[in-house]
Amino acid sequence: MAKTQRTAFLSISIPVELVQALYQAVRDGDYPSDDAVVCEALRRMLTPEADDPKLTLENPTDRRRARRAGK
Repeated sequence: MAKTQRTAFLSISIPVELVQALYQAVRDGDYPSDDAVVCEALRRMLTPEADDPKLTLENPTDRRRARRAGK
């Protein structure tokens, strides 16, 4: 059975350069949505072990990136 994910909505202001980088990551296919980019960034900031790709490969986006990088 799939794990139900709870969500909350936020309104934030970030510099234009970060917005452009966020949208570019989605356009490049690294993430399925802008929400996914922000969630991954926060997850990495709040959990240092998330920087280790071996520990985050359950995430489909991480698996896709690892395949591209030849890991």
